[in-house]
Amino acid sequence: MSRLSFCKSFRISVTLWTVVIFAGCRSINKESGDASRSDESEVLASSKPTSSAVVGVVTATDLPVPVRAFLDVIAFAEGTDGRYDVVYGGTPFSDFSDHPRIWRASPWGTSGVGSDAAGRYQFLSNSWDEARQALRLKDFSPANQDRAAVYLIKRNSGATYERVKFSQHRANFNAAVLSLSYVWASLPPQRYKNQHVRSSEELWAVYQRALRQYE
Repeated sequence: MSRLSFCKSFRISVTLWTVVIFAGCRSINKESGDASRSDESEVLASSKPTSSAVVGVVTATDLPVPVRAFLDVIAFAEGTDGRYDVVYGGTPFSDFSDHPRIWRASPWGTSGVGSDAAGRYQFLSNSWDEARQALRLKDFSPANQDRAAVYLIKRNSGATYERVKFSQHRANFNAAVLSLSYVWASLPPQRYKNQHVRSSEELWAVYQRALRQYE
């Protein structure tokens, strides 16, 4: 082979390898970019309340089992069926950026009675604002509703929260319900007029089922 032919052949080979390497790099960068966008989408999706987070069990799984079970008792007493997305009277909402702050008249036709309670634990807007500021909560998401409920339990007293933590013992359960009836009007005994109250036996049965579910 002549020197000229050899040089031409060498240049062609180098050019082909350059094209192959460049194409490979573009493919790797594209796959990396797609993966990055996929990860970002997963993060964004996980920050939105899903249907399973809106209905049913306590979202804050870092709480002790007896506390989670007790939160189910409060949700049952407040008549929300465990839903995080209902306002007073049972109407659903979809924006979790903040407490809905929607005042509604009593759905039972009681004159002059109403509330802006919302969420799984039927927070009044002023109670929510207190918990939000104390805990620096950024939204009304299900997990933050759980945290705010625990805050209200602790605000009642440290002793009350200790009773809730060990509420699998009936005496602690009864004492916690009694103390928190000033916070959640649906807990017995009836502290406020025109308020439906669940019986202690009903609440204990709900608590026992919840314990079995979370254990």
